[in-house]
Amino acid sequence: ETYQCNNNRQWEYRGPECNPTRCGSNCGDNPPPPPPPPPPPPPQPGGCTPISLTVSPSTVSPGSSLEFRASSSYGYQNTSINMGGGASETGFGCCDPLYTWRWFARSTSPGSYTARFSGFKPGVGTCTASASYTVSGGSCSVSWTLSNPNPPPSSSIQVKVHGQSDPQGWQNIGLYLNNAPSGSWGGIENPLPTFVYNNVPAGAGGGHTLQFRTNNGSRACVPTQTFTTQSTTPTNLAVTGVPSCANGPYNVTLSWQNTNSTLWLDLTDTSFTQGFSNKNVSNQTSTSAPTGFSNSLTLNPGTIYQWRLWNGSVHVQGPSFSAPSCVPPTPTVSTPSCIVNGNNGSGINISWAAASPAVSYVDISPDNFTASFSNKAVSSTSTTGSGFSNGLTFNPNTPYYVRTWNGYAHNNAPNPSFSIPLCVPAAPTGLASACPDPGNSANLSWTASPNATSYNLTATGFPVTSVPGTTKALSTTSGNNYSWSVSACNSAGCYCRYWFYLPASCLPAICWLPCRRVRGLR
Repeated sequence: ETYQCNNNRQWEYRGPECNPTRCGSNCGDNPPPPPPPPPPPPPQPGGCTPISLTVSPSTVSPGSSLEFRASSSYGYQNTSINMGGGASETGFGCCDPLYTWRWFARSTSPGSYTARFSGFKPGVGTCTASASYTVSGGSCSVSWTLSNPNPPPSSSIQVKVHGQSDPQGWQNIGLYLNNAPSGSWGGIENPLPTFVYNNVPAGAGGGHTLQFRTNNGSRACVPTQTFTTQSTTPTNLAVTGVPSCANGPYNVTLSWQNTNSTLWLDLTDTSFTQGFSNKNVSNQTSTSAPTGFSNSLTLNPGTIYQWRLWNGSVHVQGPSFSAPSCVPPTPTVSTPSCIVNGNNGSGINISWAAASPAVSYVDISPDNFTASFSNKAVSSTSTTGSGFSNGLTFNPNTPYYVRTWNGYAHNNAPNPSFSIPLCVPAAPTGLASACPDPGNSANLSWTASPNATSYNLTATGFPVTSVPGTTKALSTTSGNNYSWSVSACNSAGCYCRYWFYLPASCLPAICWLPCRRVRGLR
């Protein structure tokens, strides 16, 4: 049985020693079941959550304080306010109450403006709200006099503002340079009222805005004037970080002195008239290339690059630069028509194109450089096959591979290869015959030809006979005339030029027959 304890816990009867009137030590307490989980939060509605944007006050005089307030039931991210040109921000606050953003500002020129709030909502995008406000006041009729409307950089100018005579006087006047107090004052002069501002900073090169601000009773105005400071001309243009050679795209640092508020860097691999990539480097004195350049610029080895700076007025060109390719040119090989075993490289010529860095070694290998190779130092753009290390010699019908080295890398694969056929051996010399008396036999002999493996003997009345050595005995018939020739042969063919005949002591007459032509004869 299960009973309820005073502490709202349950216990179970387990025997006489368990007092059912209380929850004793021999009674098994069972804890109550856990409470049910809370319900899930309602799903976030899709789309932009409504935003309320207000401008307070909605109508102000120039130079007055404004508050832009955006409120929502959703915590937008990356919030911002565009005041529409009628005010400049002076401060920011948020989250009072929750999901409220506040911007504090000061009004500028008279006119009607629209402010725009933006906030980002994941899964939706940018959500906006807008509100209108008015900066009141008529226009001021003033004239300007600038001592130099195009001053050099880092100089100063005098500014005079002449207004209309007003019995109420001019109150709260001030000269602003680029929306900040100019810090200049020179007094009032005739014709009244002419307000004089001395030593107004010309600043860096580019356009600047002057504002004459005043609040004369109910009339508030911000008339403006502009001037353009001469652009600073960059000097000491330099390139650093160019590699001694490159296997692929590389980076450099371009630097200069005397920056400017307007400064662009152009870079080309042809000429600037044929196109270029550029990058905004305003107010900088160095940059990395090709990072950030237009047209997906890359710097490639073996290409000459030109660059220049534009300050809004003139171009200044820097030194050109180029990184040679670390990969040397691929060689070409010319060979003789044939060789014999152990050729010392005679007739083999290897050449390559001029390059920087120059080719410093040529390598030759019979196994495409998988196990061994011989090399030779070079200082021009060609060499012969002789003089390689390891006493390199060349054998017929054997492939050889060639590559170049410039101190950084070998030429690109595949390596060129060559194989030279075996030469047909030269014709034998020293042909001789002996006829023992009474003349029923003849012993023929000749001098061995280098690289010959056998000899073909041709004689009148006999079939062509292959002879492994340099002698041959023939059975002859007394009274018959014979002529004979011998050709030196190897796997490339046979060569025959020499003719001989049996001497008069052996034969009564001489009869010449043509030498039989076989493969390789000439």
